[in-house]
Amino acid sequence: MPPQRDEELDNDPWYRQPWFWLLMVPLFAAMCSSVVIVYNAVVGGDDIVQDNYYKNGRLINIRLEQDVRATELGLHGTLNFDLLSGEVFLDLSSDAALPSQLLLLLSHPASKALDQQLLLQQVGNNRYRADLNSVPVNRWYLRLLPTVDSEVQNDAEWRLLAEIDFRIDDVVELKPRN
Repeated sequence: MPPQRDEELDNDPWYRQPWFWLLMVPLFAAMCSSVVIVYNAVVGGDDIVQDNYYKNGRLINIRLEQDVRATELGLHGTLNFDLLSGEVFLDLSSDAALPSQLLLLLSHPASKALDQQLLLQQVGNNRYRADLNSVPVNRWYLRLLPTVDSEVQNDAEWRLLAEIDFRIDDVVELKPRN
């Protein structure tokens, strides 16, 4: 009986041969996983790595000067996020006159696509307000600047910094980095 089975296997078409599948299944699996890996590498690029790290490293002195200037002006503030209404309120204290508009940059630590820029309008004495583009969740880095254009943020006179985790709180203290 076994000799007949061998003869039957030899007469079967190629796709019914067990050796074909034993050799081809790992190759097909490797090709499919390679396609998935290449797709993830292209689409899910890392936003954290900056193209011109040398230039950004040289700008650290400018940023330190912004912090020193904010300390000299006595700047500090409290930022309150009303997540239900989508509003942001800032109470800012300063020894100097403040502009009528401030720029608040919300930077997501992992995805640049989630970053937000809010233009805070003065609504009272040292009080500012803006509407959120979308409701933030989890952890964010905050920068407050006395400019309305984010492209010139390195040229701003001063800056205030903070970090907030919206799972814990929706109020944060803004202050210069010392």
